Amino acid sequence: DSSLYIHFELLQSQEMKITIVLLLAVLAITVAQANYCPQKPDLECIVTQNECCKDSDCKNGKICCQENCGTVCHQAVKRQTNGTRATTNPKCRKYRSHFLRLVQE
Repeated sequence: DSSLYIHFELLQSQEMKITIVLLLAVLAITVAQANYCPQKPDLECIVTQNECCKDSDCKNGKICCQENCGTVCHQAVKRQTNGTRATTNPKCRKYRSHFLRLVQE
C-alpha cells in the first residue's frame, strides 16, 4: 500500500512539472507573438528625432518603431497595425529633440 502511495505522489509531481513546463511554453509563445509596432500617430513634424536605432537600444523589452517624426521605443502589440519596425540603418543616430510634434487635422 505504501509503495503504491509513493508512486502516486511521484506521478502527481511529474504531472505538475509537465503542466508547469507547458504553461511556461504557452507564455513564451504569447510573448513572442507580440512583435508588431503599435498604430502610428497622425503627426506632422518640424524636425525628426530618433530615440532608438534598433531594438537593443530600447529598455524593458520594448521594440524600436519607425514613426513620422523618427524612431521611438514602444511596447510591442500582438496584432499588425500601420506601425513599422525600424530597419537597421548604419547612418542612424540616436538623439532627442525638444521641438514640438504637431497633430495633423
